[in-house]
Amino acid sequence: MIAGNTPLLVHNCGGLDDAAHARIQDTYGNDIADGVDYNLQRMCPSCNSASDAADHTINGIGDNVDGLANYLTGQRNRGMTHVDRRKPGTTARRDETRLDSNGRGVTIVQNSYMVHAYHQSLDEFNSIFNSLG
Repeated sequence: MIAGNTPLLVHNCGGLDDAAHARIQDTYGNDIADGVDYNLQRMCPSCNSASDAADHTINGIGDNVDGLANYLTGQRNRGMTHVDRRKPGTTARRDETRLDSNGRGVTIVQNSYMVHAYHQSLDEFNSIFNSLG
């Protein structure tokens, strides 16, 4: 990027490039592509706290773009089981099969424009989300 006559280094926080976003969008849908992009941005240790970056690095997947897209799609297709009491229209589900080093499962969140995921304790999940059933 150029500011006047001075070149500037722009850090992109590790999100998807346009070609990868288009490929994932064509395969899985825009909500998954946007969710993968969001997760990758949140994994960036230069732009986020170490704990936030770790929370968004899903155990067993890491920054594997296709693995993350496949995982989010599978979780979305299983259906959401809870609703966010703070954000109307946002739903979630839990995955206790991918525990992080602190024993926390994964919260998968779906809103009107994306599906994303992060490690979170069950107690914290229960303090934010109400069961749909």
